[in-house]
Formats: sequence, structure tokens, C-alpha cells
Amino acid sequence: MRTSLKLGVALALPFALGACDPMTATLLGVNAVSFAMTDKTPIDHVASWVTGLDCSTHQQVNTHHYCSDPSPPKVAEAPLYCYRTLANVTCYKEPDPTASSNRLVQ
Repeated sequence: MRTSLKLGVALALPFALGACDPMTATLLGVNAVSFAMTDKTPIDHVASWVTGLDCSTHQQVNTHHYCSDPSPPKVAEAPLYCYRTLANVTCYKEPDPTASSNRLVQ
């Protein structure tokens, strides 16, 4: 759903429920605007702040996990051993026992 359409629905919802208790309509409006702008409810924002994770009701519906780690898992990179050759630099996964140490690129 496009953001402008979401925002329009979110802003119209409290007025449609205006015959109800004004406090209920206000809280529904806050929830609707928050969800339309961030895909999170105010409770989701509090849960994210407390846990340090990315918590979302929308995410729970899609992935069945309420909170997830916002950063991708870190992959350890294997060290490369690079040596100067005649025209360029050549890299290997293991040290080259035949190359002299003064050709090693740091």
C-alpha cells in the first residue's frame, strides 16, 4: 500500500470513530499514524527501545518472530596474502612459501 494512501486512511480513521469515546479515537489515531509511517505501533517502538532489537507486530505476522536483530550477521573474512608480481598484485588464501617477504603487500 502506498504511503500516501496509508497516511490518508490513518488520518481518516479517528474521524470515522469520532462518535466513540474521544480518548479511544485519539489512541486509535496515534496507532494508525505510527503504523502508517513506520510499520510499527507505539508499543513496538517501546519494545524495540527496551530490547535493542527490531520489534514489530507487522514483522511477527510475516515471519512469526516479533523481534529480530537489526544488524546482519557478521561473516569472518579469511585473510589474504598478496604479493607484488611483475605487473600487478596477486593474492592467495595461504602464504606463498616460495615468495620472499619483501614482496608481501601489507
